[in-house]
Amino acid sequence: KVALIERGTILFEEKVNRVADAGAVAAIIFNNGAGIFRGVFENQSRIPAVSISREDGLAIRDLLGLDDVSATVTVETKVLDSQNVVAEKPGTTGNGDVVVLGGHYDTVEDVPGANDNGSGIATVVTVARAIADESYPFDIWFVLFGSEELGLRGSIAHLRSLTPEKHEDIIAMFNFDALGTGDTVGALGDRELVGDAIDIGEELGISVRRRVNLPNATSDHAPFNEAGIPVIFFLADDISRIHTPEDRLDFVQPELMGGSAVIGIALLDTLIDG
Repeated sequence: KVALIERGTILFEEKVNRVADAGAVAAIIFNNGAGIFRGVFENQSRIPAVSISREDGLAIRDLLGLDDVSATVTVETKVLDSQNVVAEKPGTTGNGDVVVLGGHYDTVEDVPGANDNGSGIATVVTVARAIADESYPFDIWFVLFGSEELGLRGSIAHLRSLTPEKHEDIIAMFNFDALGTGDTVGALGDRELVGDAIDIGEELGISVRRRVNLPNATSDHAPFNEAGIPVIFFLADDISRIHTPEDRLDFVQPELMGGSAVIGIALLDTLIDG
């Protein structure tokens, strides 16, 4: 049996595992919106799985009423190298505490990736330049993650490269991903960090909106959050163009990216006071 599944809010890996448990030998997931998409798995898929457009999925579904339906799908797999880019700004105390500022530099195939995630990388680099001559009691790691779009592989690998003791030294992780579109700066994650970001925004005249219950909002903050590290994820309030050819530079607003950078820098100051 081959399972035909419509895309929804359940993670792709969970979808495929469920149909595998039900006896499927392969899975075809079709989009719930126009066009093609590409899903990712954190772990190796138990059965072959492919993604197709909504149009093709509906066409296949219409054929299921026939007595005899056959199709041939050829899937090619490749193993490729990726890497993270890490820069460190040492703190003044040498106590080992660390704040991680990160974002992923990859995009998906045939997509310009201006919003997702050229905007995040530009913001991380902007913050690094802005605070180059500032002093902090904690180390700051600027981490540009590879292979986020393939299942957060860069951020997972980064955490796995650290000792459990070093995990405990990380006092916060700021993730910048898909910024600069819509009307406000979005933030989700640790209640206190997000609350501080909103308060800072009110003081500086920057609109910051708390985001909750966002489907498919997984990004490089997630492995840190799972490790018990306080995280804040800065993102746009309009991410409708990500993973599409429309994710172009002309839709990205520098002033919103700047707002995320300013909030991030001010949050570093609150961590000094805290």
